[in-house]
Amino acid sequence: MIAGGGGKVLYNHLKLIEPNMCQLIDNPEFANAIGYLEFGKQFK
Repeated sequence: MIAGGGGKVLYNHLKLIEPNMCQLIDNPEFANAIGYLEFGKQFK
C-alpha cells in the first residue's frame, strides 16, 4: 500500500510494471493504521 504525496508517482510507475502489486491509499493515516495492523499480525 502506498499513501499520497510522492507515493502517487511511485504508484503510477509500479502500476506499469505489475498492475496488481500495489494499492494507492489517499489517506496516509489510514495507510499507517493498516501497516501497523499487518505488522502486529506477525506477533500472534
